[in-house]
Parts: sequence; C-alpha cells; structure tokens
Amino acid sequence: MAVDSRRLARFADLLLKKLGLERELAIVLVSDKKMTGLNRTFTGRAGTTDVLSFAGDAGAGYLGDVVISVEAAARNARRYRHRPEREIENLIIHGVLHLVGHRSRGGHKHMRGLERKLHGELRRQLDGRKRR
Repeated sequence: MAVDSRRLARFADLLLKKLGLERELAIVLVSDKKMTGLNRTFTGRAGTTDVLSFAGDAGAGYLGDVVISVEAAARNARRYRHRPEREIENLIIHGVLHLVGHRSRGGHKHMRGLERKLHGELRRQLDGRKRR
C-alpha cells in the first residue's frame, strides 16, 4: 500500500499541536509479520494487532513511537468502508492518546468519541490547507 508520508507527518504534527504537546513522535509503519513479533515481545499476546505505542523519554522531549501494521490498517479500512490512509490516521490518534495516558479498556466509549472528534477537526485543517 502506498502511503503519503508527508501528509501523515503533517497530520501527526497537527495532532500534537492540538493536544498541546511540544514533543517529538515517531510513526513506524510495519508488516503484520513484524507487528506479530512486536506484539508477542512487548504484550505477550499472540498474533498481530493494528497499533502499538511505546513511550519515549518525555523529559528529553520525545513522546514515543506509534507502530502501525499497514496490513491491519488496510483490513480495518475495508471493514469500516473508508480509505486506508484514513485508518492510519485513526491509528495515529489512537496510539498518541495511549501515549498521553488514555486507556481503551474501561474508557473505550470516551476514547472512541475523542478519537472521532480529533480526527474530524484535523482532517478539516489538513483539507483546508490543501485548498489554499
């Protein structure tokens, strides 16, 4: 799957600004095979997953890494009937929210609502920039 890395970088930058974070972030796109190994190593779970977040050194200005399986993103996009790029953006938001302390379990409904709100705002900003 072809990915517009510049757009994803702009998207991530806008997200960090929206959340008031003056930190660096790495977005890492990997295969299901690589994600399966990471998932087993760091969570103890078998199989792949769509996104993992790894905290960085906040004191050094590094928020962390958001690792995304492009194959899982493509599957999610087909299931939810939207473009793979949009799903990768969703996963970036999800991963960053985990890095700043939000949890899916127990607060799934709240976190999902926040993800949707942020995604809508950020896409409007990106699309508005593109038109100028």
